[in-house]
Amino acid sequence: MENWFAKQYGNILSIRILGSRIVVLIGYKTVKQVYLQEGDNLADRPKLPIFYDTFGDKGLVAANGYSWKQQRRFALSTLQNFGMGKKSLEPSIQLECHLLNEAISSQPFDPHILLSNAVSNVICVLVFGDRFEYSDNDFQTLLKKIRDSVVFWGSIWVQLYNMFPWLIRRVPGPHKKIITVCQEVIDFIQGKVNAHRVDYDPSNPRDYIDCFLAEMEKPEDDTDAGFDVETLCFCTLDLFFGGTETTSTTLCWGLLYMMKYPEIQAKVQEEIDRVVGGSRQPSLSDRDNMPYTNAVIHEIQRIGNTVPLNLVRATVKETQIGKYFIPKGTVVIGSLTSVLFDESEWETPHSFNPGHFLDNEGKFRRRDAFLPFSLDYDPSKPQDYIDCFLAKMEKLKDDTAAGFDVENLCICTLDLFVAGSETTFTTLYWGLLYMMKYPEIQARVQEEIDCVVGGSSLSGRDNMPYTNAVIHEIQWIGNIGTAVIGSLTSVLFDESEWETPHSFNPGHFLDAEGKFRRRDAFLPFSLGLIGANGYKRKRQMRFALSTLLTFGLGKKSL
Repeated sequence: MENWFAKQYGNILSIRILGSRIVVLIGYKTVKQVYLQEGDNLADRPKLPIFYDTFGDKGLVAANGYSWKQQRRFALSTLQNFGMGKKSLEPSIQLECHLLNEAISSQPFDPHILLSNAVSNVICVLVFGDRFEYSDNDFQTLLKKIRDSVVFWGSIWVQLYNMFPWLIRRVPGPHKKIITVCQEVIDFIQGKVNAHRVDYDPSNPRDYIDCFLAEMEKPEDDTDAGFDVETLCFCTLDLFFGGTETTSTTLCWGLLYMMKYPEIQAKVQEEIDRVVGGSRQPSLSDRDNMPYTNAVIHEIQRIGNTVPLNLVRATVKETQIGKYFIPKGTVVIGSLTSVLFDESEWETPHSFNPGHFLDNEGKFRRRDAFLPFSLDYDPSKPQDYIDCFLAKMEKLKDDTAAGFDVENLCICTLDLFVAGSETTFTTLYWGLLYMMKYPEIQARVQEEIDCVVGGSSLSGRDNMPYTNAVIHEIQWIGNIGTAVIGSLTSVLFDESEWETPHSFNPGHFLDAEGKFRRRDAFLPFSLGLIGANGYKRKRQMRFALSTLLTFGLGKKSL
């Protein structure tokens, strides 16, 4: 239908519905060009009556302007820190796959319900810090409410509500129930937030909620950013809606297409057996060795077309799109259906064809027009510090004073290696020496490790105060940072700060109850950015820290 309209009227259409103007963008080139060139001018969300009555202007979907930008940036960076899109989330996904297989257990089942359970649990790990059992009644009630909401959002009632809000608000119908259902989900999330506040430690955030609470406590007057409990609840709701339904629906499409094309299913199974085998679960590292399976997954996402219209936007000011001037407040829809089925981009757009993502040698190939969820998806997004630096070079190529050039990249990378390798290596060496010198302390550490951990996990740290204290004491007395002009030796051996500064004493980091305590005078490496001088150094330090934090530095995701 969209292709027919495009052939008749062009790739930029204007539609009027009850006096409201809607501009529809059709085709990959048009959608990409407009969103990339005029993205800042399309930053608003139209105040659709049903959305506003349900969510107000809070959250990641309904918010506008500055608040939306801040919340979106915070959500992306926080979820990436906890492993979203990275290998560090893989154990949680593998565990959920294992439990999903057990739940199926060779019996007839409703795939959508079980897949929703599994997908939601991965989101729960990121947002709540833990998963739910499939038999948990509260969890099942939550998922049912989300499913009911999704069915409603796809019904004719939404269109009627938005066209005739003054009338529909006054008549009975499912719209009354859905507002109540959404509020019940918000109440569930509010309960989780309250539970987090009981044992919340801002220095050791466990999940998205903890990070949001920490952001709320920052002594900043930026109230426009929207860091409050109400926004936290609505953002969490948006993450569940967005993550659960898109992923579980895509997986259901996958099952359907494998049933319809058994020869493709057989080729996928053959590649899985050859690369993974039957003795272990698949890993993200297998992806490069499984081009056909990767191509099939991408083709499922393409032809499944889970989010056909993208999230609608509105112009913040008069904006030129192509040869047309669009008034402020106009609703703009970039049709993802027209992108995923663009006949100028795909060889056989209306057929299920994994070959769309394979080259002549059978290797996986990326396609620019592959935008299954939104234009924000970027298959070539930075994967590490060097990628981010190169992107920054392109962005700041006119700001030579910032120092983003190849030579500085090489030197900064060298600095990271030298500083990170030698300080940590030397600290570990001191640890071995002090454990040899004090076998009674080594014995207590080993006893605590065996009691709490058994194996290996960063999450056990809070339950191992003595081991944590010993590690800090090694860093303290090992005195790695004596080369700093502001003498860290004088800080780490300050007799006014430490009870026995010249003795190896883990008690420096334990309180009267044997719990780990932080010490303000514990500065084993440096005081950080406080002493930074010069524009270039400040920019480079800030960039390095923010980038490495994004990729897991100091976090559980590493």
